[in-house]
This record gives sequence, C-alpha cells and structure tokens, in this order.
Amino acid sequence: MPIEPLYRETVMAVDHYGDVYGDSFEASLSAEFGVDVLVLISEATTFSPVIKQRLLEAAQQCIDNRRVFLETLQDEFTTLKDVQSTVHEIREAIAELDSTELQGISDTELTDRYDTLHTLNDKCQSWIQQRQEEIHAHRIDRSADGDAHTDLCSYLYEGLEVDYPVLATFVDILEIISQYE
Repeated sequence: MPIEPLYRETVMAVDHYGDVYGDSFEASLSAEFGVDVLVLISEATTFSPVIKQRLLEAAQQCIDNRRVFLETLQDEFTTLKDVQSTVHEIREAIAELDSTELQGISDTELTDRYDTLHTLNDKCQSWIQQRQEEIHAHRIDRSADGDAHTDLCSYLYEGLEVDYPVLATFVDILEIISQYE
C-alpha cells in the first residue's frame, strides 16, 4: 500500500493542518523527516521493513531535536526572567537617582552617585557581553544543522521591531545612564 494516503489520513488530516501548515505531502514529509526519507518513501510501493526502520530513526531524530529546542526555549525564558529582574533593579536605582536633588550634594554623595552609575553601567555591559556570547553560541549550534536558516532570536522575536530585544534594552539603558553621568 502506498504511504502517501496513510500520511494524509493521519498527520495531514487534523483540522488545523491546512491553516497552520498548508503544505503538500512532499513538503510536509521532507520538513518533518528529511529529503532522504521523502525520496525513500516516494520511490517505494510498499511499507517495507527498511522504510519502517528509516522512518523510526528519523522520528527519533525529530524527537531529539524538539527536546533540544524545548530546552533552548526554557533557557531563553529563564534568561528573560533574569533580564526582567535586572532591568527592574536598574529602574529602581535610576528612580532613586532622579529623586536626589543635585544642588547642595556633598562630595561623598556625589561619589556614591558616580559609583552607582558605574555599577549600573557594568551590569548592562555584562548583560550585553553575556547575551552576545549566547547569540554566537546559538549560531554555532544551529550552523551544524542543515536547516539553520535563522538564529534563535530572529525566530522568536520576528514580530518585534528588533531581533535582539535583550541587547536593545540594555543599550537603551546605557543611553539613559549616560545622561546621568
């Protein structure tokens, strides 16, 4: 029995398939399991043990890839939570600087203000460096894939005005800090 009808009756038969994917049997099978599996199945007239074994191997690879991707998403979520916390701390420190009247400030208070700004600047610089290293690592990891058509940030933040919102946030904060120096 040809495999295409079975695939259409199972994988492609879900109600949302056309709306979400809208691709052909060939495109779906190739995207999910690779071109080699598509060729193997397209040329086959029956579902042989060789096809079954290759399909199981490809399915396991898909499972492994998804597991790695989910771990990557979890890492990104954790990073965003950490960024949010750091940005909140920086906003509070800047608000406190805002509330301080500069006239009549003592040398000690001025030094403390400078130290605070320096510390905030260092936090931002540290985050920028860390984030650039993460982005670079994701590019290296994905460059080993044949499907490395985009980096993680571009993929996740496609709808935003910037591809790298964490970097953009800390660059914006650095600009604000520079206004206080």
